[in-house]
Amino acid sequence: MGIDVDKDFLSMLEAPWLKKQIDTHLIFGFCSRKVPFAVLFIAVCIAYVLYQVWSSNDSFLNQLMNNTEFLFFPIVGAYMLRMSKYHQAAIGWWAIKGSLVLICITGIIGYGLVGFFKGSPDAMHVTLMALIWFPCLEFIPSLTKKQKYITIIRIVVSIPLLILWHRTGTWI
Repeated sequence: MGIDVDKDFLSMLEAPWLKKQIDTHLIFGFCSRKVPFAVLFIAVCIAYVLYQVWSSNDSFLNQLMNNTEFLFFPIVGAYMLRMSKYHQAAIGWWAIKGSLVLICITGIIGYGLVGFFKGSPDAMHVTLMALIWFPCLEFIPSLTKKQKYITIIRIVVSIPLLILWHRTGTWI
């Protein structure tokens, strides 16, 4: 009579619309078929830890003692390795789309709108970047199959926008 959290959670990821979103996505479709997302996730986590170690003057042991959050994400990635490739990709898709919504809303309101009123030279660039990457077009059913192309177009449009944004001189 108990609830199996893992089984119930993973069955929630079996929705047909989500399967279509994952299968037609540029990155997560590849992850669901070929390379487990958890492997890529762990590799990025390890690369970040190594970057932090090499860019700091502290010893590796001191950094680990002061920053235990370095250990959280590789443990999550190792836990995800137990799941199927599709479930890993679906969890990664949810995490990325959720993060993009929060980042884009923050970019539009916090940097774009407030930046316009403060006279910030990069307010337009931040607003455009947030509008370009805001997750919306890929959820239109007729465009779901074309989301690979939408992502490629987003990347291509973002490159000159990032160059213009960098030229404003507000980057640290």
